[in-house]
Amino acid sequence: MEPDNAQVWVRARGDLSVIEKDALVRKVEARLLGMSEIKGLYARSMVQPEQRMGEDVIGVLQFEFADWHTRRPAAQILADMGQRTEDVLGVRLEFREEDHGPGEGKPFKLKVSARDPQQAEQWVDKMRASMLQIGGFKDIEDDRALPGVEWRLKVDREAAARFGADVLSVGNAVQMVTNGLKLATYRPEDAIDEVDIRVRLPD
Repeated sequence: MEPDNAQVWVRARGDLSVIEKDALVRKVEARLLGMSEIKGLYARSMVQPEQRMGEDVIGVLQFEFADWHTRRPAAQILADMGQRTEDVLGVRLEFREEDHGPGEGKPFKLKVSARDPQQAEQWVDKMRASMLQIGGFKDIEDDRALPGVEWRLKVDREAAARFGADVLSVGNAVQMVTNGLKLATYRPEDAIDEVDIRVRLPD
């Protein structure tokens, strides 16, 4: 069966801010807007990807195709999308047709374990290099932690108490200047996934 919907997962590695992630997702969206065979487009950038996604997913674009008898096959449309976006720098795109039936994820997985985490990292790098050399693989992903800056804040509880604050309120304040404080979630009518509602302080 021809799918009615498709998704593009936007991947990028690095210690990117929310604004930088959103700008990259908008670049991809701009290339794909206005295609006659797309009836609807819903795009969202992410602070934190969902668990089923890789850590490097920074956004998802979801498409609703026109009726199947008035358009090309979905595979051809997605290939066209790939050509339109191949020169967008700083991202890797994964095109996914709608799954019919339970989602199985990728066709196969390789699990690497070692007593020395550094050795595991080296072997994963070697395997990825070998797969690229052999060819024929697409949408390779790994769930290793992304490189980034880690901040650790030590709260002076006594000083915080003097100002009527506790560790939780300090933690909430930190979230409001970083990823944002999550208040709730909602699901738009035309989307499958829920969207976080977050509040942040201005730059």
